[in-house]
Amino acid sequence: FNYFTHQLVTIPPAVWTNAAHKHGVIVLGTFITEWTDGAAMCEAFLKDEESYRAVADKLVQISQYYGFDGWLINIENSLSEVAVKNAPLFLRYLTDQTHERVSGSLILWYDSVTESGELKWQNELNHSNRMFFDACDGFFTNYNWTEANLEWMKDFSGVQGRLADIYVGVDVFARGKVVGGMFETNKALEIIRKHNFSAAIFAPGWVYETHSDKNEFRRNQHKFWALLFDYLYTHQVASHLPFTSSFCQGFGEAFYWRGQIETKRSWLNLTAQEIQPLYSSWGTEAQGRLTSCGCPEE
Repeated sequence: FNYFTHQLVTIPPAVWTNAAHKHGVIVLGTFITEWTDGAAMCEAFLKDEESYRAVADKLVQISQYYGFDGWLINIENSLSEVAVKNAPLFLRYLTDQTHERVSGSLILWYDSVTESGELKWQNELNHSNRMFFDACDGFFTNYNWTEANLEWMKDFSGVQGRLADIYVGVDVFARGKVVGGMFETNKALEIIRKHNFSAAIFAPGWVYETHSDKNEFRRNQHKFWALLFDYLYTHQVASHLPFTSSFCQGFGEAFYWRGQIETKRSWLNLTAQEIQPLYSSWGTEAQGRLTSCGCPEE
């Protein structure tokens, strides 16, 4: 899970990290540079080894202190010859140092600049951006890909058995010429899984942000993720026996004690979230169906 904003450094809120870790999900912060100010920032910290190591060391310290698991590196501005030469060295150093100090960590690079320093989204991993992929744990492609891009990447020598390390971007808002998006995001995931790549589902907040009736959020949220269920890799959360969970979602309309309402008011605290079931629908051997969903009355 990547917590994203357009600030230079984004630290995931502790409550999100706590809830994710409880479910065995790693959490990434964001380091992003954009536009003219971003270009100036890159020229400053990528000018030499001392500078890029200082920035990398600070990013490692931040992830250690706040307890999350790595970074998405998103450079969305052009780079000079010196800066683009040092960018993979920065990535490699950041990746190595993070692995050394943060167990199970991950460093991802976003498909933006090329080896020439030009800001030019490729929508695939290729010879123009492979140098960044080789220097870190994974590559997050831009969103305007076609199935032809995925077919080409499968045979690209630069992948070298790392198909799962390529996260194919899917914009849920469906901006630009993209596959899927909105309530058809499953169409994109179907193609991505067909070619054995990972998926980067960008901005699933669409289910809340673009619908005027906020009371329908829970219904839209359930509908969106249920459509993706067949294409998501679920995993068992490590737990000691006996397994216990109240299935608290970390928010609700009331506080309860031993099944009785103590206080009737809405609340939110994701740190209080406990292990969740998979909200979807399954067929049974008797050709029936079992459907589960969350209830706000908790």
